[in-house]
Amino acid sequence: MDTRPRTRLKLRHAVVAAALGALVVPATANAAVKAPVITKVTPANASVGETLTVTGRNFRVGKGRNTLLFKRDGGKALFVKAGLVASNGEARRQIKGGGLRVNDVAVTDEKMVLTPAQLTPEGVIKLSLGRKRHVLLKPA
Repeated sequence: MDTRPRTRLKLRHAVVAAALGALVVPATANAAVKAPVITKVTPANASVGETLTVTGRNFRVGKGRNTLLFKRDGGKALFVKAGLVASNGEARRQIKGGGLRVNDVAVTDEKMVLTPAQLTPEGVIKLSLGRKRHVLLKPA
């Protein structure tokens, strides 16, 4: 009895199943990550040094894996406060022209937020306008 046709059929089914599996895996691997949603903040008023509890959903699991930034809308940009540019509008124009840099890397996003990860080994952050104007920030 010849089993070749039956073996070829099984082989064909295995190849089709593997091809379909290869199509499904990339579709689920690039699934969109949902943005975190804050549902409650307690207490409503907190001073420096007090504990503030933030609850919600879609946060990353694990200690130290989420960052919460407190930002005032309409405030002056850090480059303005450092005296490198005169206004937020000038800062935006310099960013579009590639003139503002953080640690010698051009700023491309006008809403960029500085983080402790950007500290150099000396513990400072270097802000630059062009080639000749520089300011070193040292966090307190």
